[in-house]
Amino acid sequence: MRANRPLWLLTLVVIVTNSAEGMFNITMLQKAQAVGLSGAQIGLMFSVAGGVGVTGALFAPRVRERFTMGGSCVLGLGFMTVCYAAASLVSHPVALTAVLAFEAFFTMIYNVMIWTLRQETTPMAVMGRVTGMTGSLFKLAMPFAVVAAGLLSERLGTGAVFLTSAVLMGAMVVTFWLTPALQRLK
Repeated sequence: MRANRPLWLLTLVVIVTNSAEGMFNITMLQKAQAVGLSGAQIGLMFSVAGGVGVTGALFAPRVRERFTMGGSCVLGLGFMTVCYAAASLVSHPVALTAVLAFEAFFTMIYNVMIWTLRQETTPMAVMGRVTGMTGSLFKLAMPFAVVAAGLLSERLGTGAVFLTSAVLMGAMVVTFWLTPALQRLK
């Protein structure tokens, strides 16, 4: 895996982006509860987002054709950053659902690119090992990020968590953009 530089670099980026996404999702759940949504309404909100996310996955091949894999990742990360920041500003249930749905759409485009790169650049003989290793590494910082989100939310409110997630994601957009091995992914 270390010899596959693009996959190794992308794995490091995904460690951060998955952490930011975990912070965003757990805090979105908190915010939905805080604005008074019932369990059923929160379930509906996340179901709508899931459906829109499936649409993003279906659009991913077309997005890649138009923008390349590297461009698709930057596009997805950029819009996810905007959604994270927007979540700090809205509190109406419909607006929260819209933010969550747009985030799911672009997250799925980004995720399809990650999974595609992993499959396209890994020899079949080691696919299982590389998939297992990268899958584990992708979630490496997630527990710490979720705990940090809880602490930050408790001390400074949900808006601070959303903005922190946006800053982390924005940093990965810049990292992706400035790293030629990632930017040039076809």
